Amino acid sequence: MTDPLSVGFTVQAMIGVAAEGDLRALGATLEAIDDEIDYVVIASGRFDLLLEVVCEDSDQLLELVNDTIRATPAALRRGLHLPRPGEADLLVGHALTRP
Repeated sequence: MTDPLSVGFTVQAMIGVAAEGDLRALGATLEAIDDEIDYVVIASGRFDLLLEVVCEDSDQLLELVNDTIRATPAALRRGLHLPRPGEADLLVGHALTRP
């Protein structure tokens, strides 16, 4: 397996999505519309879906969260976990919510 950091992807994150409706359909939709989403897992607990993503930089991660995930109607709430120390400053706020 290739290390994403060694090929130019400097940001890795797990994104939790609370959703409504068919989770399989939403997961397939999210995975199909964006190359940065490595895999989607249906989960139980606080979030219905967990997405592992890799991005070239924090701007690309922000675009993914704001323009792709947040724009998907069935995705109600998101939470973001950045696994490397210091990456938490890349985005303002960890819990992104719909107004």
